[in-house]
Amino acid sequence: MYMMSTVKADIRKLNTSMDETAKEVQELKTELSKRKSSYNLQVSGEAVTSPKKIRGKHTQQVVTKSSTRNQDPK
Repeated sequence: MYMMSTVKADIRKLNTSMDETAKEVQELKTELSKRKSSYNLQVSGEAVTSPKKIRGKHTQQVVTKSSTRNQDPK
């Protein structure tokens, strides 16, 4: 009987670890999607972004809109 409860406890721990891992993977997918979107905006010339690291997590922040088409060449 003792062994059965130990196995159940181990399975519970594994399930908890799997849930936490799934949450982390989803957060990473979301961050990757945000970065891809930000990169696509930067490449298209609509926005310039700079990566910023806060508490071990990377975030991106829109800094300025760029447009080289309207500059007056001198």
